[in-house]
Amino acid sequence: MDIPQIDKKAKLKIDDVVPMVEEIPLSEKKSILMFVMGTVVMILVVTVVLVVGYVFINQTKPKNEVAVVSPSPVPTEVPKITLDKSAVVFEVLNGSGVKGAGAAGRSKIQALGYEVPMMGNATGKHVGTELYLSDSVILQKELLLDDLKADYPNIVYVGELKDSTVSARLIIGK
Repeated sequence: MDIPQIDKKAKLKIDDVVPMVEEIPLSEKKSILMFVMGTVVMILVVTVVLVVGYVFINQTKPKNEVAVVSPSPVPTEVPKITLDKSAVVFEVLNGSGVKGAGAAGRSKIQALGYEVPMMGNATGKHVGTELYLSDSVILQKELLLDDLKADYPNIVYVGELKDSTVSARLIIGK
């Protein structure tokens, strides 16, 4: 028996074979597409549910916070401001243009218990009675106004007294 000889340089028959592409039927393509789409939708739904659940649980979960209880403030008595007439030194000025109004005002203020070392005429005409106070007696402003209202019902506080050695200036106007 003879052994057949093989040409080692010969082209193989397998190289001539054209691979056949299998055509997937349309119904199977639709099934694969539906499976992929369903899987993607299911992953999205699960993700949304997990995120919403996480947010909801973290908002309603009681936090381990320690409440700091500060002691309630003890009511302290506010010191009542009293009128210290010895600390108020007046200057009375006549701004009405009526002769003797300054002297009459000085007598009224002294009768209330205040010291009035200075008296004179105001520059210009003034309407109504004006009160100026220095920083040293400004806390007693309301008490002073109340004390002077019996004699001067239209008295008004005008402002801070800066250019005098006295603590209060009263200008008596028309």
